[in-house]
Amino acid sequence: MKNRNNTLRVALEVTLLVLLVLVLSTAISVLVKNGQEPASLATHEYPTQAYPQPEEIVHLIDLSTEIPYPGPTQYTTPVTITLVHTPPAITLTPFEEWPPTLTPWPTPTPYPSATLRPGPTNTPVPLVQPASDASGMILYLDGADNKNTTLDALSMDGKGLVIGSNLKSSTGTNLSWGNAYASPDGSRIALFGEWCAEGILFTDSGKYEPLYKYTIGPCGRFFDWHPDNHHILILSTMNYEGLGLWLVDTDTWEFTVLDAPGIGKIRGGSISPDGRKVIYSWEGAGSGEVWMVNTDGQDAYLLSSENGAPSNFAWSPDGSKIVFPGPYGITLIDEDGENLRTLKSASEAGCGIRHYPPIWSPDSRFLLIQNDLDDLPYTDPWSPQTFKDAGICLVDVVNDITSWLPPGETTGNMHPTWSPDGSQVAFVSDRSGMSEIWAINVDGANLRQLTNAAQYVRFPYWRRP
Repeated sequence: MKNRNNTLRVALEVTLLVLLVLVLSTAISVLVKNGQEPASLATHEYPTQAYPQPEEIVHLIDLSTEIPYPGPTQYTTPVTITLVHTPPAITLTPFEEWPPTLTPWPTPTPYPSATLRPGPTNTPVPLVQPASDASGMILYLDGADNKNTTLDALSMDGKGLVIGSNLKSSTGTNLSWGNAYASPDGSRIALFGEWCAEGILFTDSGKYEPLYKYTIGPCGRFFDWHPDNHHILILSTMNYEGLGLWLVDTDTWEFTVLDAPGIGKIRGGSISPDGRKVIYSWEGAGSGEVWMVNTDGQDAYLLSSENGAPSNFAWSPDGSKIVFPGPYGITLIDEDGENLRTLKSASEAGCGIRHYPPIWSPDSRFLLIQNDLDDLPYTDPWSPQTFKDAGICLVDVVNDITSWLPPGETTGNMHPTWSPDGSQVAFVSDRSGMSEIWAINVDGANLRQLTNAAQYVRFPYWRRP
């Protein structure tokens, strides 16, 4: 009971104190509102003018007057900047020679352009007629291995018999691999690897010249010799990209671009026996075309469009026919591109054109075809293993009859060449246990061995006297 009375008393005192504070606050507010100050502020003198009310401030501002924004300070005196420090000149103390003598960097010879360029005057070359007999010289390459070959020769009489001993023409051609292609008169041999030109071997002097000796030249694949014995027809390539079909002068290394397709690639070509025209094929995106063009690079026209493009064309010596591998076998057309027909007997005998173009007989009646079972005879023709994959077939174009040379032998023989009169064929065989040159009559009789080199022997060519 006593605690309860104490609590009531404290609550009453607090209530009275709050009431007193409220009364004092109200009194002070009234005094301020009436312009009177409390006694504690009486010692300071404040102006008696009252501040305008908010609604009165609006009437004191003249909104019609535009007050300009102050712009940047205008400098009337130009400012001059003076360099207060100039770096001293640097003087180099020379050595014995300063500056040293510099060897100028050689100017690289540009790669030949793939732009079409006109060639020499398109003058016809007289056609070559068959010789009266087999006399002449058989040129061939041989060596103790396939890394350092020599050019040798056999002198032949009118009956195709060897006269005297071997006649050595040159040494050290250094043909480590690849193929050899003799010009029509046998004065020059073009040496090519699988996809790159190496050089020209001059058989009369024994001189060897690299291809493009005066310039940086591209690689190339050999197609044909021009009948003037100075120009070669090649597929020019750079880094596996085809630059075009080129006719190259082996004396000056100047060239005529017969076609520069840009896309696709040239597959094969051959020059007419009068030297005036070139037949060639182009392939790209699953389609193929056969074209004819003058050897001066002018007047190209389309002969046919095929699914796929043929390769390894060969023009007959009389200029009347062109042979190539077609979709149904060995195919012939006339020189104007008409009268297409297939030699059925070759297909029935299992003979086909693969890596080497056929070789026409001098009278344009027969074809010699190296029948390769795989790529080895072309990609590595110096290997002893090539004989098991290569054979020679003889095709009578007039009567469409195909046989094997020697008769019945479908393998073991390669690199055939005609005698100048077309009565005999020389070739390379390993039938004696080592590659040697052999000869046989065109009727399959009189098989005989011509060399005893006991070395690697390849690429014979029966040259006229």
